[in-house]
Amino acid sequence: MEIEAGNGHLAELMGHLTRESAQFETLMTGARTVISELGGKFAALPGTASLLEESKHRLNTLSPADACDGEQLFGELYRHYTMQTERDVHLAHCDRFGIARPPSIIAHDAGRADAEDVLFF
Repeated sequence: MEIEAGNGHLAELMGHLTRESAQFETLMTGARTVISELGGKFAALPGTASLLEESKHRLNTLSPADACDGEQLFGELYRHYTMQTERDVHLAHCDRFGIARPPSIIAHDAGRADAEDVLFF
């Protein structure tokens, strides 16, 4: 009787091992598929990065005509700023897009050197 019970228990364990083995095989196949898909996507990353880098350089430059128009527009905008932080952001954008600072901006800065950016309420 004990031998039959042991054989039954052994058969259950072997059945469980077979089911677990099939599940493991399915998981491993799925993992292989995911890893191979990731490998293909990973191989495309250097090309994508270089395209982004190229487009970044194209976006940061203006044509000479656009730069001239931008200089006039930015100069007009600059004269309306009342706070130093606004002027700093403005000048940073001028530098970013290669817009030269017209003499009117430089003269405007010199005239405001002694002014404080304090708001009174």
